[in-house]
Amino acid sequence: PDGHVTKYDLNWLVKNSYEGQKQKVIQPRILWNAEIYQQAQVPYVDCQSFLETNEGLKKFLQNFLLYGIAFVENVPPTQEHTEKLAERISLIRETIYGRMWYFTSDFSRGDTAYTKLALDRHTDTTYFQEPCGIQVFHCLKHEGTGGRTLLVDGFYAAEQVLQKAPEEFELLSKVPLKHEYIEDVGECHNHMIGVGPVLNIYPWNKELYLI
Repeated sequence: PDGHVTKYDLNWLVKNSYEGQKQKVIQPRILWNAEIYQQAQVPYVDCQSFLETNEGLKKFLQNFLLYGIAFVENVPPTQEHTEKLAERISLIRETIYGRMWYFTSDFSRGDTAYTKLALDRHTDTTYFQEPCGIQVFHCLKHEGTGGRTLLVDGFYAAEQVLQKAPEEFELLSKVPLKHEYIEDVGECHNHMIGVGPVLNIYPWNKELYLI
């Protein structure tokens, strides 16, 4: 009504068109195995710097977005400090486990994560319709031996499948599976079901975004 005219040049239209988006990567990543990650010597971020400076937060987020993992050191061993750090990154999501939760090896929820058994490579919350995007772990107390952390770059593994067995990659990205979690222990009665393929890719550029 005010006579305003907006003009878009051809290059802008091509870049922002559906065809243009096919060429664009949403999230650049550095894919890694043990050797690559060790050679990269990704620095940890100090807790005080992380909480009080934009530079510390930026360094953490850059590590996290590129590698999928990042570490903060010198964090006081309390749940309150864990919460404070998590809120520096994003909103904390309410789940069937609560907003924040503390657990130990007491088998209180009928899950091997609540035991002293070693956990092999796995993904978490596949039974949610929208699995967790970021998980924060903080060891508050440790006595004795053990407790080693095993980390795997699932995107690196998926890239290996794509290169060596593209038909299997396509199968994993197209066939929906039912992921189910049932617990009936004490006061916890939950039955969660998530449905989807193992590998989730953007349809326009085939970029993997969720495993």
